[in-house]
Amino acid sequence: MKFLLINYIILTILSTDKIIGIWKSIDNNSIKYLDFKVDGNLLQIEEEKTSRMTFKIVDNYLEFTNDNNISEKIFKLDGDTLIIQSILNGNIIKNKFVKERLVL
Repeated sequence: MKFLLINYIILTILSTDKIIGIWKSIDNNSIKYLDFKVDGNLLQIEEEKTSRMTFKIVDNYLEFTNDNNISEKIFKLDGDTLIIQSILNGNIIKNKFVKERLVL
């Protein structure tokens, strides 16, 4: 039992570490960048606006909280690609992002 608990905690920490950083959209949607911060904050940069929200990882879901609204979206890391899935009007929408490397 202890092994399962320790394994779950380690996997949760590792998946959170992998998602931290700036992700650039490779799809033609309004979201251009996602900036996942270590403290659980997220900046969503769109064409004409920037919004702030908090996030946390629950199993294979990203839970977003913004102005008393909570939404969950399935996410998957496929190599260096982050895939976030949602359902809108019965259609599955997949948004793909690649990790941006900052050169200073």
